[in-house]
Amino acid sequence: MHKKREKANKSQITTSLLDSQKRKFKPQSQPHSTPVPPTNQHPPKMSGPLVPLTVIKGAGHEFIPLPQGENATVADFHSIRTQTNDWPSYLTSGFYKIEAGPARPAHYTFEETKYVLHGQIDVLDVATGIQHHLVPGDFAFFHVGSKVEFSTQSAGLAFYAVTRPVKAAHPNLKGREEDHGKSKSSKL
Repeated sequence: MHKKREKANKSQITTSLLDSQKRKFKPQSQPHSTPVPPTNQHPPKMSGPLVPLTVIKGAGHEFIPLPQGENATVADFHSIRTQTNDWPSYLTSGFYKIEAGPARPAHYTFEETKYVLHGQIDVLDVATGIQHHLVPGDFAFFHVGSKVEFSTQSAGLAFYAVTRPVKAAHPNLKGREEDHGKSKSSKL
């Protein structure tokens, strides 16, 4: 009985603290910023029809061949012209595969995020001279203007998302998007 009462008192104290914090919350508007609602409120509802997902089953299990004489390649498997109102762009995703061999330079004219899935990918940041050794679970973001060199002592595979149209379609995933009535994504 005593433990139940103690638990009830803690619950009341927590509720009181949360209520007082809610009353204190007063969004401060700043020029050129979007107001952020308190976390207990839902975002505004979107108007318009619901849009189904795009799914590519087994994308991560497909073999990615390297071009003749190359030790690295990209394999884009999905690209879409974004429907955002503020700043439409492309959003393309795929896999980056690299094997031991010469360093692969890249100078970015788009944003990219990479997430290492297998092996190791070494990235030399030319701006700082720092060599990053990326292993499974590591994430890297490349800004417009980033200049890097990719290499590996063995092999590496990463998932990426970039703000550019398709560059090199994944040869084993062309036409594999499940289509449920959505026609805005570009088929590879």
